[in-house]
Amino acid sequence: MLRPCSKSKRHGPSQDRPLAHNATARVFHSNQSLVLQKVTRHSSGRYACSALNAEGETVSNELHFRVKYAPSCRSGGVSVVGAARGESVVIVCEVDADPPAAVFKWKFNNSGETLDVAADRYTSNGSASSLKYTPVADLDYGTLSCAASNEVGSQLTPCVFQMVAAGKPHAPRNCTLWNQTSDSVEVSCVAGFDGGLPQHFLLEVYSGDDNKPR
Repeated sequence: MLRPCSKSKRHGPSQDRPLAHNATARVFHSNQSLVLQKVTRHSSGRYACSALNAEGETVSNELHFRVKYAPSCRSGGVSVVGAARGESVVIVCEVDADPPAAVFKWKFNNSGETLDVAADRYTSNGSASSLKYTPVADLDYGTLSCAASNEVGSQLTPCVFQMVAAGKPHAPRNCTLWNQTSDSVEVSCVAGFDGGLPQHFLLEVYSGDDNKPR
């Protein structure tokens, strides 16, 4: 007696997973056929059917199932980008799309107006677009957004970057050592001004007169 079983194979044999009959997930087994309803981009993959009897198991050839979809921003939410006046920053807008995005468009918005960014100011490929931006005045701080399109359609929600005036952070101060032992110590410092952006701290430990950190 044969028992057909459908599998989805994603990025390697170790990630094979059986597709059980599941009406809620719109996965149906009908005789020796697999029916997928309301497919999404996550339905893409390589599919195969296996048959099992007392003598063993045989697996069919793989069928590649591709679901095309319009571009969407790879990173959700608003990204904060800090730059001082006259400082150039490269902003990268990454999207997921199948087929790859054919066109990217950038816009800039401040409290007064919304402007299209000229196409010669950014470069694009199928998955990302890079814009080199240099604020020189207060009105150059605002919101940059990018949206892509492919043959399926246009991106519904753009990728958004909030440009803020920023400078270098100030050094930490009032650093104190606590609970010193032969192999451990606790360090406490007061953070300085963050320069207008989230800041991160690095602690280096030196031994004796050694010029290189441990």
